[in-house]
Parts: sequence; C-alpha cells; structure tokens
Amino acid sequence: ILLIVLAVPAVVAVLAASSSSAQSVDEVIALKRTTGTTAISADGRWVAYAVRETNWTDNTYETEIWLADSRAAGSGRQLTMAKKSSLQPAFSPDGKWLAFISDRSDTRQLYRLSLEGGEAEALTSGTEGVTAFAWAPDGLRIAYTMTEPVTAAMKERTEKYGEYTHEDHDARMAQLHVLDVATKATRPLTSGAFVVGAFDWSPDGTMIAFDHRVNSDAGQSGTADISLVQVGSGAVTALVTQDGPDSNPKWSPDGRQVAFQSAMAKPFYFFENVALAVVNASGGTPESLTARFDEN
Repeated sequence: ILLIVLAVPAVVAVLAASSSSAQSVDEVIALKRTTGTTAISADGRWVAYAVRETNWTDNTYETEIWLADSRAAGSGRQLTMAKKSSLQPAFSPDGKWLAFISDRSDTRQLYRLSLEGGEAEALTSGTEGVTAFAWAPDGLRIAYTMTEPVTAAMKERTEKYGEYTHEDHDARMAQLHVLDVATKATRPLTSGAFVVGAFDWSPDGTMIAFDHRVNSDAGQSGTADISLVQVGSGAVTALVTQDGPDSNPKWSPDGRQVAFQSAMAKPFYFFENVALAVVNASGGTPESLTARFDEN
C-alpha cells in the first residue's frame, strides 16, 4: 500500500511566514520569466531569449524576444514588441539575422529580423502555423514543420455543426518543408501518414535527419522512427526502424553519424531510462552509448 500525503497549505503557510513581505497571487502571476529556447550567435557575442509576461487586458500570457550582449552584464533589451507572442529565436549562421516564430498574424508564422535594426519580415504565410524550424548551414534556406490543413470534410462539418473534435479520427499529419530565404519560395520535403517531430540539417546541407510517428497522439510516441530526406530531390530513406521510440536526431560534425535518443527496442520503454545512441549515416545497427548509465 502506497500512502501519499499532500500538505500544500502547510508549505504555503511556512513560505509565507518565512517572508517579511509575502507576494500576493497577482504579484506572482505578474512576474516576468525567461522561457523556451535560448540562442547564442556563432561568434558568442549575442544571446537571444524569450521572456513571458502577463497581459491583464486580454487575460493571457505573452512572450517576447530579448537580446543581450554576452560581454556586458544587464544589457538585455526587448527586441520584439508586436501584438501576441514571439518565440523560438535562432541566429542565422552568419549572425546577421534572428529568425523566430510569432502568432502576430493569428497563425504561427516564421519571421526574421536584422540585428542592424528595422522591422521584422514575414517569411511564411498560410492558414496553418509553423511549429519548429532550423537554419541550413549555408544560411540561405530554413527547414520547418507545419501541420497539414484541415480536410474539406472537416470544414463542411464545422460549418454545419460548429467546432468540435472527433477523437482518434481528426488526426492531421505534420510535414517537413524547406524555405528559400531570398525568394520566400517554399516546398514540402515529406508527405505521408506520419507526423514529423525533431529534425536536424546535415553539416553539408544536403540532407535532413528527422523523427516521425504514426500521429500526434501521446499513445503513439512509441512508434517514432528516424529517416533521412535528400533536400534536393525529396527522396526519403529509413535510418532507424527498431521497436520502441527513436527520436531527436543530431548529426556528428563530420556528417558520418547520427546521434539520437532511443529505447533500444526495449519492450517496456515507457518507464525505463532513455538511452543515447548513434548510427552510421549510411545505415546499420544502432549502438547505445549509455547502456551502463542508469539515468535518462
């Protein structure tokens, strides 16, 4: 028999008693805090980060991007000031641009901002939002993931009955796309009955390693495998297909191997430790690097 005792009120009382000026609930909610991705420029000088604050008027939290000079303490300044939120900052390889995702146009789209100043420039548009992105090593392209649009049948149903979700039947896939930064031309790199998760450019910029699963349902996380896509042709090659989840691929600097998180085909992966593994980029048997490490 496992007995769990929760004494939250007592803890709160102790914390309040130990402070001569206890904060109110409103003051705690109003606290600004860093959240999400932090990015460092290639030369190490600039640090971009997201700060969340409270919008009392619209009863919501909003996130903006700040920029700090790593050489000067306390130099952080707010960089984005548009309505709604801006998040997930990432520097271009040459350090001249900062790309980020924002829902200022109601859907989460990709923007870039020159570090020399000026207004943010929208790089993508559409009815669906960008979920994640990564600069190519040459800085001329950006790969990103986006959920597929709703089907005609789903639109018709919404118009007839209003908005609702048909569980286990309304799953939409998420695919990998590539953007030419100069022309803003985009094209899909993947297609099929799967949801793309994490992805990473190869050092030479010719391939992208990505994980994918049957759908976005949490119960399908164990179906995650890893594949490679040729950016030029869109040809997809399976890389890791063992049982259990294999995800979060990262290329080695020489482009010869891919490291990733793995259950190493363990049948009870859902409560066992996650391993760090590697596989040759040309294919082969994955090798666990942390088999003797009893931690995630």
